[in-house]
Amino acid sequence: MPKHVPTFKHLLHTSTTPSQATKKERSVNDLLASSRQNRERDRAARSERERPPHLWLPDTGDGLLPAERLRLSEQSRRAAARSVAGPAPPRSWQRPALPSSPSTSIATARPTHPASTADLISSSALLSRRPPPRPAIGPPKLLDACLSVVLHYIEDETVVRYDGGQTDDTDGESFVLGQAILEQAAYLDNHLIEGLLSAVSILPEGARRLSDRSLRTLLASTTGDPVDDWDAPAPTSLTNLSHLPLTLHPAPASIMRDMHSFPLVALTSLNLSFSTIADLERLAAVLPPGLRELALVGNRSRGDVERWTRGLKLLGRRLIVLRTLDLSDSPFELTGTGLAALLHPVEARLPSLRLLGLRGNVPPDHGAVTDRSPSDKQAAASWADPAGNVREAAVRETRRALEGVVRSGRRWVEIVWDD
Repeated sequence: MPKHVPTFKHLLHTSTTPSQATKKERSVNDLLASSRQNRERDRAARSERERPPHLWLPDTGDGLLPAERLRLSEQSRRAAARSVAGPAPPRSWQRPALPSSPSTSIATARPTHPASTADLISSSALLSRRPPPRPAIGPPKLLDACLSVVLHYIEDETVVRYDGGQTDDTDGESFVLGQAILEQAAYLDNHLIEGLLSAVSILPEGARRLSDRSLRTLLASTTGDPVDDWDAPAPTSLTNLSHLPLTLHPAPASIMRDMHSFPLVALTSLNLSFSTIADLERLAAVLPPGLRELALVGNRSRGDVERWTRGLKLLGRRLIVLRTLDLSDSPFELTGTGLAALLHPVEARLPSLRLLGLRGNVPPDHGAVTDRSPSDKQAAASWADPAGNVREAAVRETRRALEGVVRSGRRWVEIVWDD
């Protein structure tokens, strides 16, 4: 081979040439870091540009305008003023509230007195179902005597031991007297259960009453099946429980919440007089919407005025078929504001109302304040003159104003002021 022919032996020492070497690909982190550096470089370049001569702003260093900085400082100052640690300021530092008129607002809660049997009987005066009258002279009826015995022992926790005729003391069975009577009372017919609940409703305050467990047992035992008894009237055993007198109950919302679980209890009349209502709004949310009669006489409230007003508003919005409502001796003095929240607008709140009880909220237009009960004395204080007599003109004016609120909107409602 001629020597002038190239052999390319010098290329055998390296596998690749420098020009043929592949470039290293950049990772995602490198690309992100490069993009961030470019943005910072551009931002610095824009900040170094000179401002136009017609626009001058002070150099604040944080990029905020003076008005924006002033707004933020005022906002932080207000937030700090609302969250200052320490005790609340005394009442002497606060602005005294102006005395409100009894016809435009709702006053503070009024004192209560123990409910007697006469008060409980009069609380159902506007309802169609009232407790049966008892003879004032002579022995009670046999049914009333039997129901009294049942009520006396139905909550008795005495343990009774039954040996079954055995002489050995180790044999026998023990049971609670009240539980045994409650199990047998569950077999009573519906009209007897209604009589038992009616007898409980007129027991004075302080007497032994039915617990929620016993009340649920009696309500769950109501049956619509006919009883195989020659002496039992068939129409009575087929009727459902429609009236529930639940007076002096410590928390009626708890039992009313479970009322839908009793399929044969269709309430159209409810008496919650002298019961403790912590939140009227919560109670109104669980009341049966098909109620036609409701008595809230002498209720005790642990809430405030605003919560009671919201409860009245919800009560008027839900009970659209209610015809009779008794708000006598309410915990707060019902005035134009409360009645307007309950009844207006007419088309949406209590459109079927025909009878409204307001006894005890406005004093009668005759007599002296000193001859009344303690609650009536405080209720009539704003209508009394220095001698203690009720000013008839003030009472008539207040009643006329409340009647205008109740009967406005093309609706006629009969108002009961006195007993």
